[in-house]
Amino acid sequence: FLNKYSTHNQVPVLIDKGGMLNDSAEFKEEIIELMKQINETDNLFVVYILNRNPSGDYNNQYFVSFVPELNVDSTEQLLKQYCRIFFDITLSKDDSKQIGQYISGYPPTVKIAASEISLYGTDFVKESPTTLIRYNSGVFDNYILQNVNPNEEYLLKIINNFGTLSLNLLMKLVDNPTPLISRLIDLSIISLNNDSKSYSISSPIRNALNEKFGVLSKKDYKFI
Repeated sequence: FLNKYSTHNQVPVLIDKGGMLNDSAEFKEEIIELMKQINETDNLFVVYILNRNPSGDYNNQYFVSFVPELNVDSTEQLLKQYCRIFFDITLSKDDSKQIGQYISGYPPTVKIAASEISLYGTDFVKESPTTLIRYNSGVFDNYILQNVNPNEEYLLKIINNFGTLSLNLLMKLVDNPTPLISRLIDLSIISLNNDSKSYSISSPIRNALNEKFGVLSKKDYKFI
């Protein structure tokens, strides 16, 4: 069946729903076998969409590229375009900026926001963005539950509470944080900032982390 895609210059897109990687983030044997068959087929390219960075001994079989969260400007632009194209609603820059902050860089929330605007109005959504916040949190609840280990919770709470922290500071607050940070980056939970020296929580997941782990306690602040 792979030859069919090759003949028609089609690019299949395979979306991981939990079956491509094992617990060590390595591609399962059947996926590796599929990759080998793909590489042996002329003029065939396949896109794999996963929510974590794969590891293992088969890096020569694929090329990895990260899809970043939407930045502020991209969020505003996408929301304005979606409202205009699908609902014939024109948003001002101020409105798109204010509502965009609740989208938190997660593209699917744009659709929810535009729908809320069309149903209840722009000012209503600005004053009551509860649906957007709950949607973002709900999307990532299970992801956090399945992927965050107990020994990583304190690290995430610290970064989430302070917003941005350097590795030097984190090493003073958390024992041996580097393997935790690298793992959480591979899971797209922590993001490296543009300065290449500091880390923050990925915007789409911040609200879910707040609801899951809460804020730092007085005891935590006293230690810090």
